[in-house]
Amino acid sequence: MQKPGIGWLGLLLGAAVIAGGVFAGRYVEASATAGGPEAWQAGLSGLLFVFYAVSLPLGLALAAVGAAFAAGLRWRAFWVILAGAAAVWYLTPWTYLPPFEPTALMFGLAGAAIALMLLLSFWFYARARTGLNGLAGWAADFRLLGLIFLGCGIWLVCGLASFPAYGLQPEKAAMFKTLPMAKEIFTDLMAYLLLGFFFTMLGQIAGHKAARVVAAQPVKAPAPPKKPAEPPKPAVEAKPAPPPAKPAVEPVKPAPQPTKPVSGVMPGAAPAKPAMVVEKKAEEAKDEAAKDKAMITAVEKSPAP
Repeated sequence: MQKPGIGWLGLLLGAAVIAGGVFAGRYVEASATAGGPEAWQAGLSGLLFVFYAVSLPLGLALAAVGAAFAAGLRWRAFWVILAGAAAVWYLTPWTYLPPFEPTALMFGLAGAAIALMLLLSFWFYARARTGLNGLAGWAADFRLLGLIFLGCGIWLVCGLASFPAYGLQPEKAAMFKTLPMAKEIFTDLMAYLLLGFFFTMLGQIAGHKAARVVAAQPVKAPAPPKKPAEPPKPAVEAKPAPPPAKPAVEPVKPAPQPTKPVSGVMPGAAPAKPAMVVEKKAEEAKDEAAKDKAMITAVEKSPAP
């Protein structure tokens, strides 16, 4: 819901109603002074008095609704502001609430509730101030100062209504002659209210500038979501090496050679070990060589025929 044209029109209309109320009040006061207390209750003065009585609440309500339209608030927030404006209208003096006698207990409970709300405001200020920097921090500080001065103004209202000015008890005010004190309290009250609303306005201005600075900053694209970490893979056990592949063609084994029987070895007996066979062959060869040498020697010594 963003209708800035209607919003600014509401703000201007509210300001015009408030300004008109001021002039209407001055006219009614002049009529009452010239024609007596009953003069302002009839005719044009009576109508202007009604307008004067509701001018400020009505003007503020119109300005608040216009600001809601200009800001583009959602309907839910808009209805909250509209309900507050209706409450302001209902509490104006001209609506005449059901008659009741104000008591000290009522003012005491209202004052205690206001003090509690101020303390809670300070507590939430302390909680939120640590995260604010720059103009946003200044806005919060100015609003806090405004609350302090407004709280002091409320305290002076209590002094005007009861002790020491006794504004609601004229007989005590006349007995203690509190009129000069009441004038001083009214002056201090106006100063506190002026400073309270001044610092509240500064807080709103600083908050507006802080919002513009934030809006002027480039919007960063959101970072892509991080992938969840993969669980660690289990350790792979070392597999035994595969056996060597067999050759495609098996080597041809040489056919076994028949061996001569060795003398001194019985047929059918287990073959001797190779080293023993070689030694026996060497001995046999020596024996044959000795026999051949002996035969040659015998033939040489024999006489010729």
